[in-house]
Amino acid sequence: MKIPFDRPTMTGNEMRYVEDVNAKGIHIGQGEYTRKCERWIAERYAGARIEMTFSGTTALEAACSLLGLAAGDEVILPAYGFPSCVNAVIRAGGVPVLADIELETGGLSPDSVQACLTTRTRAIMCIHYAGIPCRVRDLRRIADDHKLVLIEDAAQAFLSHHHGRMLGSWGNLSTLSFNSKKTIHCGQGGAIVINDVAYHDRADVLRDRGTNRVQFLAGSVSEYSWQAPGTSFSPSELNMAFLFAQLEAADGIVRRTREIFFRYAAALSPLASAGLCVLPGIAENQGHNGSLFYLLVANIGERDALIAYLSQSEITAQFHFVPLHLGEGSKYTKISTVPRQSQIFYERLVRLPLFHAMSDAEVDRVSARVLQFFAERAANIKKS
Repeated sequence: MKIPFDRPTMTGNEMRYVEDVNAKGIHIGQGEYTRKCERWIAERYAGARIEMTFSGTTALEAACSLLGLAAGDEVILPAYGFPSCVNAVIRAGGVPVLADIELETGGLSPDSVQACLTTRTRAIMCIHYAGIPCRVRDLRRIADDHKLVLIEDAAQAFLSHHHGRMLGSWGNLSTLSFNSKKTIHCGQGGAIVINDVAYHDRADVLRDRGTNRVQFLAGSVSEYSWQAPGTSFSPSELNMAFLFAQLEAADGIVRRTREIFFRYAAALSPLASAGLCVLPGIAENQGHNGSLFYLLVANIGERDALIAYLSQSEITAQFHFVPLHLGEGSKYTKISTVPRQSQIFYERLVRLPLFHAMSDAEVDRVSARVLQFFAERAANIKKS
């Protein structure tokens, strides 16, 4: 039987809650289920302000809008990242500056950030690739030293911890994603985590089409009116009803994806010990969410060969982002130094299937085929 790369999780309560929304006839955003989702997430983020969004992309755009960038202001972010990150900076009027990553985590390199700093730098945006923490403490320190804003893209890191803190709690602003490719999902959805109280009022105005609607509902003004440029990023109650069912089961879902992650790690550790590949650099006692498992092979040829080999056994594996500096869109960015580690990561990355409903037998089957691939290559090299 074919093993897909991923399969969206279903808990059993999603459609019951969606039907509840339909029965009440209130589908517009910022209703009962939106508030339930925001409260659930806020409890995990020590009471941070949570505002739900249509998507992780929308959350990034909201975060960058809150920065109030002026023409020529720069935001440093990793070259190994998703286009939503650079698009958000550009749409907010800023200049994305592409820095490099570290191979150990796939996350933004603090040293590369230091090399990219200029008098126009206003913010740093980091990504916790595969739910694995980048060196966010060091990035927080750089941001504080230079009076910059830190934005965490925690799209793949929901419910991952680092040094006892939730990933997404280190930044002034952070973003989450709940699309169907994520461990916890609602088809399409996201959230902005506002850890800095200085952004609370501006976020409310931005979300409510530039109006003071929140003050009006609180009774502090007699009518609400347009205050500043804004938008509407509140998702439908249908999406939030679906998501709340996922959140209720989230701890169990993450517990299982972590089990799968570390089952892969144990099975494939002989390859890493033999120097045939590099596995994700994370210890079992860290609070990783198990959202994605990958290995780094020797080169792009071996990457493509392994993916094709697994496909022959009806196992879907993938590589991931083409680094931003390699796309035509790089002309809209600033590149201080060539992000070589980002390119190496892209050329060597193979992502293996990992989803909540995956059985131990399926994990073992994938692992066995990966081990067999390297055994056959070693035998062929020996023959030649």
